[in-house]
Amino acid sequence: MRFSSVALASTLLLGLCGAHRSLAQRVLLRSTTSRDTVRATYGPNRAFFRHLYVGYAPVVGAANGPGAELRPFKSGEYFLGLRHKYRLSNSLATGFDVRYTRLTYALAQTTDKVLPSSAQHYSEALALHEVLAEPYVRFNVGRRGNVVGHYLDVTGWAGWVAGTVHTYEDRQG
Repeated sequence: MRFSSVALASTLLLGLCGAHRSLAQRVLLRSTTSRDTVRATYGPNRAFFRHLYVGYAPVVGAANGPGAELRPFKSGEYFLGLRHKYRLSNSLATGFDVRYTRLTYALAQTTDKVLPSSAQHYSEALALHEVLAEPYVRFNVGRRGNVVGHYLDVTGWAGWVAGTVHTYEDRQG
């Protein structure tokens, strides 16, 4: 028996179409349907939301009085935090923010320097290690969907300076 190439091609095509259709079927007896009907409670605009964040904020501007000039881009605040939000209603939420910060003041070595002393060094820096807590109440405005949207936060914060570090480097000559 000889098969024609058209018959062979049509048989393969029908077989592939049938296999493709069978992959689209899902057996319901072995699936967990309870996960399909449970309401999601975690997300940016759900009942609970928690996330980690990391950042950098440069120290900018000039001092009001005598002290020490700061070196730009070397002076700044690095922080790592955890933010938690609990939604009370569509327009009201509450939460807290806990973070660790390292605030560094890199001091320029000029003749006008008086802080922390007038001694000149090759490089000098003051650093503060802080732990901060910030509770807040959030008033949401407008429709949001599943995004953060527009809001107004009423907040306060308290912190503890865990340590201070004064470092300087002197070189020969």
